[in-house]
Amino acid sequence: MITTRTVAISGIGAVTGFGSGVSILWEALAAGRTCVGVKSAGDTEAAGGDRVAELSLSAATEAVTSAGWSLPLCDVQLAFGTNVGRVARLSRLSRNDLGRALSPGVLEEWADHHVIARTLAASLGCEVDSAVTLTGACTSGALALGYAFDFVASGQCEMALAGGADEETAFKASGHLALRTSSPSGRVRPFDAGRDGTAFREGAGFLFLESLEHCLNRGGRPLALVRGYGVGTDTGSLTAPDPEGRGAVIAMRAALADAGLAPEQIDHVQGHATGTRLNDAIEARSIRQVIGPHTDGITVSADKGAIGHTFGASGPLSAILVVLAIQKGQAPPAVGCEKPDPACSLPLVLKCPLERRIMAALCNNFGFGGGNVSLVVERYE
Repeated sequence: MITTRTVAISGIGAVTGFGSGVSILWEALAAGRTCVGVKSAGDTEAAGGDRVAELSLSAATEAVTSAGWSLPLCDVQLAFGTNVGRVARLSRLSRNDLGRALSPGVLEEWADHHVIARTLAASLGCEVDSAVTLTGACTSGALALGYAFDFVASGQCEMALAGGADEETAFKASGHLALRTSSPSGRVRPFDAGRDGTAFREGAGFLFLESLEHCLNRGGRPLALVRGYGVGTDTGSLTAPDPEGRGAVIAMRAALADAGLAPEQIDHVQGHATGTRLNDAIEARSIRQVIGPHTDGITVSADKGAIGHTFGASGPLSAILVVLAIQKGQAPPAVGCEKPDPACSLPLVLKCPLERRIMAALCNNFGFGGGNVSLVVERYE
């Protein structure tokens, strides 16, 4: 795709284990707090509601209102990313419910992730018939951002709402216990020498994108710019990344090329950093390979120690934190990293935010099965 227009981020919205709102998220992260291991208001396996829809609507509504729009919307493309989607509701069923739940009509509704996008679009007033769900393991939300970016940049639409959401369920947790990716300690320690795995939390993150010209003409306020994104695939293992980090390197370099930036123009990297032994070490080496000699001049952070791994929401939430970092002139800390692993040799931000003027940042999002997505977010001046 030929990028023809500059794409602005004019609104952001988030729900995490800390609660609803981007300000709550930033305040908790800046204070070095974590919600991992803390039960949230939405963690009710017995609840019959559609938690993913609730999370999505809350975060999306905040993104819309922070962009200066009111509901209902119109002429807005919706791109939604999820890993598990509504299938997670199956984990809440009793044996007595199975007969009805597994009937063709009901099962199809729950298994079809596009239902979530259509329902959310209808609630917001977006274009229902063009709403789309993307699912690519933990890169789902980042893929949705890339999809929406392409649509706006190419002139196919003026405005797009993009993000992702997933909930924490026993259904998902049991799978990761079997895969041995979950942290026995119940903590996420990104890039830390004692890291022992990841931990999962619910979450949702949405960004309102529009062409810069459209945003300025309506009197909007660009928070930052999406300059480009890249994807890369490595399929060496179901859970372990390629030992050389080829997919991650391809994604970061493709994002830089799409943005028209050189590695030395990057000031900050928001790492995917799941807290697993292999993934963090390979991501660290990949960052050094891409950024090169300039690596020691950047800042690197990670957010999963604070908010956990939020599946399809992890990419959008990381992008939102990059936008906030640019706005506030601070690089956020890698909460949970207390003793950096020498095998993850990076200029990490520890304990508290670091005052820093960030002009351009890479936001990494990697997923099981070999999916890798990187986004470039740039300051608007």
